[in-house]
Amino acid sequence: MLLTIEGNWEGSFYISEDFAFMIKDTTYYYKITFQQQNDKITGTCIDADTGVATTIEGKLKKNSINFVKTYRGGTSVEDDGCTKQYFEDEPIPVYYRGIVEGDTMSGEWTFPMEVPFLYFFKKRHTMRGTWKMWRI
Repeated sequence: MLLTIEGNWEGSFYISEDFAFMIKDTTYYYKITFQQQNDKITGTCIDADTGVATTIEGKLKKNSINFVKTYRGGTSVEDDGCTKQYFEDEPIPVYYRGIVEGDTMSGEWTFPMEVPFLYFFKKRHTMRGTWKMWRI
């Protein structure tokens, strides 16, 4: 029997990465509407804290879920604590993987990125954290 996740979900992602010193140990909330066709999933996600919309594309296999949450614009937290929206030329993918258990799911996310290093160079780094969702 094929697992069905189509519909509305709420969730959160937790940033536990030391690299993100200003937003480390922070939880952000979102709402996702999933569409499903067989094992393929698509959807739209709205980050509750920023109002930024993202797209979802992924797959289900048994009770495993893998999807990419793609930002067309994102957010940054400034030194004064204000959240500001910015837009990148390239899409920003965040990779999610996890387990679906009835009306809940949870797992880990990763965000590969390049960071400035010694003013002239860029260094590859991957931010990580956890996530969870529940059906509404």
